[in-house]
Amino acid sequence: MRGPDAQLDEIVRKLESLPEDLKAQDPATPGYEERLSKALNGATTLSPEAVQKATGIHVEARSTAGCLKELAVLAVTYGVRATKILKWIREARQLWGGVEGIINAVRSGVAATEMGGEAAALLGALTGYTAVKEACIG
Repeated sequence: MRGPDAQLDEIVRKLESLPEDLKAQDPATPGYEERLSKALNGATTLSPEAVQKATGIHVEARSTAGCLKELAVLAVTYGVRATKILKWIREARQLWGGVEGIINAVRSGVAATEMGGEAAALLGALTGYTAVKEACIG
């Protein structure tokens, strides 16, 4: 299994490789989720195992598959363009380094204070922390 930072690097690469029109497209546009999902090749959030590796949070193996969310679904759910997701990831990495630092910032509320609640919520979902917290912690 690739480590959490490698998984986040792959997400960034996939977002960077999107066509410019798709990066900037409004997530409310009909067909956006399907088009984004296809362009991202079904890329998902970080795996629960990556969250466990980065933070030491125990994850129940029986429920980990249900914790993965497609990035395209997150973009539509949060109503955030791919360009903004990419900006928030870069900003979070600059502030807190890797996945462990980002998750700790989300957990402690620092991410919401420094980047805003919307960014913190999306970062929590993107890193897989939110799903792990809600459904997968044993």
